[in-house]
Amino acid sequence: MIQTKQQQDWLQKIITQAKSHDINCNSILLNKIHSKARQAVMQYPTLTRKQEEWRYNHIDKLFDKNFKLSSGDINLHTIHIHHYLLPSLDTHRLFFVNGRYTTQWSTPFETHDKTNIGCLRDAINQEPKKMIKSISHFNNNELFSDLNMALMDDGAVIHIGDQTKIDKPIEIIYLNINNLNHFDNEINDGITTHCRNIISIGVGSETTIIERFIGENNDQYFHNNHSNIHLDKGAKLKHYRVQEDSQKAFHLSSLSISQQQNSHYESSFISFDSAWSKTNINVDFQGENASCLINGFCVVGNQQITDFHIDVQHNVPSCVSKEHFKSIVYGKGRSVFDGHILVEKQAQHSDAQLKNNNLMLTQDAEVDTKPQLEIYANDVKCSHGTTIGQLDPEQLFYMRSRGLSNTTAYRLLCLGFADEIIKNIDEKKISEHVSKKLVLTLDKQDFH
Repeated sequence: MIQTKQQQDWLQKIITQAKSHDINCNSILLNKIHSKARQAVMQYPTLTRKQEEWRYNHIDKLFDKNFKLSSGDINLHTIHIHHYLLPSLDTHRLFFVNGRYTTQWSTPFETHDKTNIGCLRDAINQEPKKMIKSISHFNNNELFSDLNMALMDDGAVIHIGDQTKIDKPIEIIYLNINNLNHFDNEINDGITTHCRNIISIGVGSETTIIERFIGENNDQYFHNNHSNIHLDKGAKLKHYRVQEDSQKAFHLSSLSISQQQNSHYESSFISFDSAWSKTNINVDFQGENASCLINGFCVVGNQQITDFHIDVQHNVPSCVSKEHFKSIVYGKGRSVFDGHILVEKQAQHSDAQLKNNNLMLTQDAEVDTKPQLEIYANDVKCSHGTTIGQLDPEQLFYMRSRGLSNTTAYRLLCLGFADEIIKNIDEKKISEHVSKKLVLTLDKQDFH
């Protein structure tokens, strides 16, 4: 149970660290944003499991940790970059180490009037008023969103002008390394990083963005990531996010997505490993005939918790939203899904579909799922549903009778279960990587 003082002390300690760091990019405007957000953070009520959003999360475990704000000071020569790149994946790459953009491992992109692909620190220095406006435009009035704004040091800036199609995917890699040797003698539990991304896709433009979150197996850290995504009229964005954090990592991501008329957002959210992971996805339809297709898949075990929270708002007529999330849970893992679709009275002819399917491989696994529809319009096509189950014993018996080992039978059936989500990833190298990661995870388990 979280005590008010515990939360306040935890927040105050990190904010105090931020004040001593050079994270303001010499911008008076950004200093004001930081200051306002820091004040807001300290005013939030204590988070408890009585609150719906945190009912199934052990948020107290995060507040028990003594995280140190990353300074971004790390010797890149000690890191083997080839361990983190996918062979033959040709992309425009933005590489962040402990929340700070590094030009050494990023690929240059020619900036022009229609397109700007780079980092937040540079963008603020070049166009402070424009960037501050973009940063402030999306604010969820939520504790960790404001904490991100209070501590943001860097992030990705992707602006695609009107009628533009990028020739290859844009890849954003976040590598977190617990470099405690750079800190003083105080005992710490790891670093914390806070990236804020600004993504804007212009009228009739089209691109693909791949985000990859990577950490070393035994490194402990807290990565708080926030993305503001805006799709203008007729814009199309394919968005793939793959979390391969450390097994001791705390990961929190929030995405605010706004869509104008005839825009299309298509995404796949894949999550492995983290000790505690929570992803908030908020979609706001602001123009008619917009559509979003959001898929998600997670593998959870070893007392890990993975939580997906979806909030889609149909504010205008004739929009389509389809969300489908799956989880495979083993050991004492816990999967949480909270999906909510709101169809306002004026949003006639809306099409909203919400599904959540869960596969439990052990008796100690736990699934908490709550798909919700809130409908005020009377001419809509909406549905929602959830399933929780185990592998079919008859299917396992059939495969064993054909000479397959128990582990191989489990693996094949799990791959078949996950394939419905993985096949929606059009980037072949990413889908192959996800499938291989799933196989490696399953092969480590004892299914006897």
